[in-house]
Amino acid sequence: MAYDYTDDSPTDDFGKLSRINSAALVNSMLSNLWGDFFRHLRASQFLHANNDLDCVWGILGGEKKVADTPIESNYLKIQKKLKECPPLGIIERKNGFFKITDNDLIILDKQKKVLMEKDLFLRRLQNTQGKGTAYLDEDEEGFE
Repeated sequence: MAYDYTDDSPTDDFGKLSRINSAALVNSMLSNLWGDFFRHLRASQFLHANNDLDCVWGILGGEKKVADTPIESNYLKIQKKLKECPPLGIIERKNGFFKITDNDLIILDKQKKVLMEKDLFLRRLQNTQGKGTAYLDEDEEGFE
């Protein structure tokens, strides 16, 4: 039996509901991106880590409730902080080897702190959208 795509389905505040639920795919992509982010952050590959977070934003920021809201403007403020840092993850090579100076460590620390701020912002956004950690509410049924 063929599916009738002309059937009107219930609507929410944003229009018609999707007939195809991509929650499993979205959760899988987010899980992979978070894993990549942490691997890159631990290796001080901050440019890659930032790209991972930008991909997470692409998923979470795509919600209609996010566009043109304080959420989007807060994200853009974090992006501006990153632009004020020296280029992400770049350490000058000296004689073919990496030599990390005290100044390099200060720069890397600043970059890492802004990336962690971006990480926490996106993680909290993911949770508020119901795509991350779910917390029990005492008012919900089944709470013991």
